[in-house]
Amino acid sequence: MSQFFLDTGYQFDSLEKCLELANAGDSSAQYYIGATYCGYGFPIPSTEVNYNIAKEWYMKAAEQGHKDAQYYLGRLYHWQLKEYSKAIFWFKKSAEKGHFEAMVYLAKALQKNIKKQNIIAKYRESIFWYEKILNIKNIDLTKGEFEIEENDLYFIENIVLNLVNIYLNADDKEIRNVDKAIKILEKTGEKSLNIYMYLVNLYLNYDDPRTYNVRKAICMLEKKANLSIDAACLLGKLYAGEESKYPKEIQDFCRAETLFNNCIENYSIEAINSLCKLYKKQEKYSEAFQVLDNSYKKIEKLKNKKKKMEKLYEDGDYNLSDFEDFETFNEDSENNRNHYCELLIEIAIFYKTGLGVKVDIESSKKYLRKAKGRECYQAKILLGDFE
Repeated sequence: MSQFFLDTGYQFDSLEKCLELANAGDSSAQYYIGATYCGYGFPIPSTEVNYNIAKEWYMKAAEQGHKDAQYYLGRLYHWQLKEYSKAIFWFKKSAEKGHFEAMVYLAKALQKNIKKQNIIAKYRESIFWYEKILNIKNIDLTKGEFEIEENDLYFIENIVLNLVNIYLNADDKEIRNVDKAIKILEKTGEKSLNIYMYLVNLYLNYDDPRTYNVRKAICMLEKKANLSIDAACLLGKLYAGEESKYPKEIQDFCRAETLFNNCIENYSIEAINSLCKLYKKQEKYSEAFQVLDNSYKKIEKLKNKKKKMEKLYEDGDYNLSDFEDFETFNEDSENNRNHYCELLIEIAIFYKTGLGVKVDIESSKKYLRKAKGRECYQAKILLGDFE
């Protein structure tokens, strides 16, 4: 018996019995028949899934005030039938009865489907539901004294950033309120590193004079540099002057080098490439090559260890502490794949140009082939130059 089924409050013996009660006007049975034709209730062949039939049964239950049916009818209108105004209508009906998920989808649907008519009212309604959701989770944005449950963190981050996006980017100036957006980010950012870094990046947005404040961003990053590799690496990039749009007065190559080295200890490929760029900027080519070469060998050693650990894991002969080194190194992430290809290409270029190491065309080709094997288009182009 599915949990979805048990949540209706009934335990029907069969689809036939459920249909009998549904036809007699039982809203929970109607709701469950609707779910069945969406593929959630009684097991039926996939060919019999029919959203129009589901809509009819959900509607019968929804019109009787069944809040779950109202919520799922809203979902059906939103994702399957693409009738967004009707989705919002039923989400709101369910939300007003206290259905938490309906509140979430209502707030998001209102925000995404703002039309020219009643813009201010729609934005305010979306804000109302976002704040209500946060209040239900005991998050009072006016005080800032709250805790976020670990299981709720991703969800709360999403709600907060949606709310902030309204205050930053609403189409109506009466709703836009940059100061309020920043205050929300400041209060919630102490509980969430993702929100904290979102605010940092707002301050670093050179193209938005409303929020641009590079010195404030640096101050925030310094507070988290010992706790977050992402914060330390971004701070290092600022001190290294990787982006010319920021003032030269903030540059501090010694501090940048320290930050990058700390990140490299935790297998940050991004920091490896950034330290290489810093050394090249100072014409320290030998040091730049050594950073790349040593880091490459260290990463390859870690990858080999990972393969052995995975084999031990399959055999059931492993210790969880053996996996600690892999927590900060995920070669499969798109970000790391790109940075790793950049590292391989940089080594190849050093071998080709002879800067910091003896010219070795075969080694250059070898590293380009490694990068090409990771579907790096630039490596393919550079290999073509040898032909």
